[in-house]
Amino acid sequence: VWGGNDKGQLGLADTADRNTPTRLSLPAGAALIKQIVEGLEHNLALLEDGQVYVWGDNHKGQLGLGDDARKFLNTPTRLNLPAGAAPIKQMVVGAVHSLALLENGQVYVWGGNHNGRLGLGHTDNRSTPTRLDLPNEADPIKQMVAGWAHIVALTNTGQVYVWGGNDKGQLGLADTADRHTPTPLTFPAGAAPIKQIFAGSYHSLALLESGQVYVWGWNHNGQLGLGDTDNRNTPTPLKFPDGAAPIKQIVAGRFHTLALLENGQVYVWGSNKYGQLGLGDDARKFLNTPTLVSLRPPELQQLMSRLEMLIPPSSAESSNHAPDDLTPFHITATAPPAPPTALLQL
Repeated sequence: VWGGNDKGQLGLADTADRNTPTRLSLPAGAALIKQIVEGLEHNLALLEDGQVYVWGDNHKGQLGLGDDARKFLNTPTRLNLPAGAAPIKQMVVGAVHSLALLENGQVYVWGGNHNGRLGLGHTDNRSTPTRLDLPNEADPIKQMVAGWAHIVALTNTGQVYVWGGNDKGQLGLADTADRHTPTPLTFPAGAAPIKQIFAGSYHSLALLESGQVYVWGWNHNGQLGLGDTDNRNTPTPLKFPDGAAPIKQIVAGRFHTLALLENGQVYVWGSNKYGQLGLGDDARKFLNTPTLVSLRPPELQQLMSRLEMLIPPSSAESSNHAPDDLTPFHITATAPPAPPTALLQL
């Protein structure tokens, strides 16, 4: 772990920042970690044996330890769910709230509850895991994601529920009113079943079984990818360039979004203030449409382009191995790419 540590969020038994990776130790005998999730300044770790450890900021009770008098904890501390609760499948955190999805589809929530982000029908904080009443217990939740103050949940049958903050339309309910309980989200007629859901701080996305992507919420940096910066308060289809491969995974940051395609290509859009889109510069402050990003170092990209010009297409297409007259060679990022005449001598 490394970075800021003023609330003990590194779990290293102090509040000193770290600028190099430092090993975090769990208590002796603890199982291997299966999942770690981090909120604004608090962390939860789900272990292989189902135990949960928490540390960091606790001023809203987001560690779930039964109080908020301990404003933070700087070492991993075990969290206990109510007796009889099923094993935990997934941990989810927002800025100052936490959720646990159990293997049986039940959900427990705790922490800050401004905007009704815990879904309990009120706005009072909870400092212990509290069971969330779901609209249809016969259709359990299979995936949850959290934004800064909103939650999106997907059930086994493909129904989507949303709750919490909605000032930017991030719930997709055609308005900007908060919701204090899980509320069904309706997609346009004809939309295929929902495969997976995603959330940035104030925007949301859904990947359908058909490969279509729907987006909604805040769009001031083009993070919805719709070609403008207007917010959307209902699910809106996102268009990728013609010929793009099917989408494998989507990741949403605070104000930017990335999509990994089945062929390994990556498309990016949204804020680029800090170069987070990987475009080689931060002069373009944002992109409002999905844009292909190169994952090759510039030197390798130049060299590969020259090789493609030198190798006849027919030879590459007619064989599953490299041409016999090219021998393996090593590329160093510090060396300038060789001119075409030198490449012919390999």
